[in-house]
Amino acid sequence: MEKSPYVTKVSLSVVLIVMAILAGLMLEPWRTDTRAQVSWLQSEQIVVSGTGTEGSVSASQNSGQAINGHVYAIYLDFSDAITTTTDITITQISPALTILQANNYYTDTWLYPAIEYTSSAGAGLSAYAPMPLVDELTVAVGETISGTIVTATVYWGE
Repeated sequence: MEKSPYVTKVSLSVVLIVMAILAGLMLEPWRTDTRAQVSWLQSEQIVVSGTGTEGSVSASQNSGQAINGHVYAIYLDFSDAITTTTDITITQISPALTILQANNYYTDTWLYPAIEYTSSAGAGLSAYAPMPLVDELTVAVGETISGTIVTATVYWGE
């Protein structure tokens, strides 16, 4: 039985398409860098350390660079030895803006800071947007342990 010229052409086309796909994969391998996949999102880590008597240490750390954009999330990673009396405050330096203020806070967690839209009369509209920032952040802790206390990772972008 003889093969149809049509079947031969279709088979050759399928082989060429598969080869083109494989060649494309070799030219640009799968990316493992998430920043390359989400180029608009940036992150800044702020590590707060302090020394002193357990339960009475106070410390703070600035981000070191201005965060000019919107904050989408903050991840707080506390030390394993953190005390239950730890107080934490995250603020923008100027203009002064408090993002988080919590007493006796010691649990690793994700935060999603947002601002509420308001009407022209100043009434809340129950609709929220990411918080805009224009300066450095400060993470301050009190009534806590010595050593590395918390690492705050701020995820932000335009």
